[in-house]
Amino acid sequence: MQNVNLSPDYAGIEVTNAGQIYIDNVRTKFNVKELVSRRIHDHQKNYALGYIRPTLIRAIHFLRVYSDSPMYINTWAYQNAPGNFEHRGFRELESIGAKYSRHKYGMAVDFNITGMSSDEVNDHILAHQADFLSFGFTTIENKAFTTTWTHLDIRYTGLPTTMLVVNP
Repeated sequence: MQNVNLSPDYAGIEVTNAGQIYIDNVRTKFNVKELVSRRIHDHQKNYALGYIRPTLIRAIHFLRVYSDSPMYINTWAYQNAPGNFEHRGFRELESIGAKYSRHKYGMAVDFNITGMSSDEVNDHILAHQADFLSFGFTTIENKAFTTTWTHLDIRYTGLPTTMLVVNP
């Protein structure tokens, strides 16, 4: 494992030299490249993991295990991956999206789950809100605006038992 000298909040989160993320010594299905843009990764390498909030890292691992299906966030580093996404995890402040997007604070992901439409994913999450809230997700974007992907984030909402549904 590579120690990237992250703050104590990242205790239990480690990364291999190849960018593979581990949580509490369990290999996740995620690589640092999937959570940041090509530009950020080229500049920061595995240290780019520090842009992503630890709660979000743990939450997306939960989501992947929970869905028991391949999911994809950024795909720019993988030749056979669908699309050429690179701004669905952390986004630089001057990049695309809303000025104060949670993506720009390492608090949000856009993703797809193989074998499920974004409507199916959103409906499932809302039907099982307690599970997702328990792992830190608090907010989902209205599916009327995210017709081909799902957006989840970990913002503070003050709603301990209900996920906030927002318009982008």
